[in-house]
Amino acid sequence: MKVYPDCIVCNQRQALDAARRVTGDESVVFQVVRAVAQAMLDFPFDKTPSESTAIAHRLVREITGAADPYREDKMQHDAIAVELYPTLKAAVEQAPDPLWMAVKVAAAANLIDLVVYNSLGDIQADIRNALTRDFAINDYGAFARDVAGAKNILFIGDNAGEVGFDRILVETLGPARVTYVVRERPVVNDATYEDAAAVGLDRVTRVITTGDDSVGLVFERCSAEFMQAYGAADLIIGKGQANYESLSGVNRPVYFLLQAKCVAVARDLGVAQKSLVLKRGKDDTTRKAEHEYT
Repeated sequence: MKVYPDCIVCNQRQALDAARRVTGDESVVFQVVRAVAQAMLDFPFDKTPSESTAIAHRLVREITGAADPYREDKMQHDAIAVELYPTLKAAVEQAPDPLWMAVKVAAAANLIDLVVYNSLGDIQADIRNALTRDFAINDYGAFARDVAGAKNILFIGDNAGEVGFDRILVETLGPARVTYVVRERPVVNDATYEDAAAVGLDRVTRVITTGDDSVGLVFERCSAEFMQAYGAADLIIGKGQANYESLSGVNRPVYFLLQAKCVAVARDLGVAQKSLVLKRGKDDTTRKAEHEYT
């Protein structure tokens, strides 16, 4: 997915919000806003939104000196995930199709995103509401078939807190064949290893990092460990908007699981904002007649 004009404006808004989380000095806030504005003027429009967002947040950290502006909220989200885990885990185990229910839980949790929602709100109620909604794009038939045949699943995570709900999907998929991916260093409220450990995911499956602090993936900045895992995977799950932005153009066996929270991603997917999506990527090696998946 290439950057939309909306993405440039969104990066300005994000930078302003992040700066005000960590400083009351308006002169510093002005420095952040001006620096991000200049960076966006020079940003190539054939790049992904994830790359522009990473630049904006690096500038926030550099100018304010705050390594993790969203840390307190991330910790609270992790705690909420731990609290809800037993109930949602039981619901998945008791469902007629546990994999489908685990997918719905993981998709519902993608609403935990402080870039879109600037307050915690009633996350528990929002998740329960999301569980009752249909998917605007639903490639579950193909997903279930490909999961059944997969030996090496790479699950690229998104936000803190959300990783606790992804744990249920990992456990349903079979943890021995899953490698879960988080960010190397804090960026927005994306999950790091600290968040994976806080929800117990590191005790369930192998957890690695991208080797980078970008939202989504910028392959030239990723670690050799990540690139090896990416190349070895016979099924990839890209969770959230940033991973869709990064991977929607690659020819790999990837499935996108997200809520289309921003207008640019919704437009790119051809769905209404806030739609739930389970979308098969562009891997030509797994394509079969569409009627097989309906």
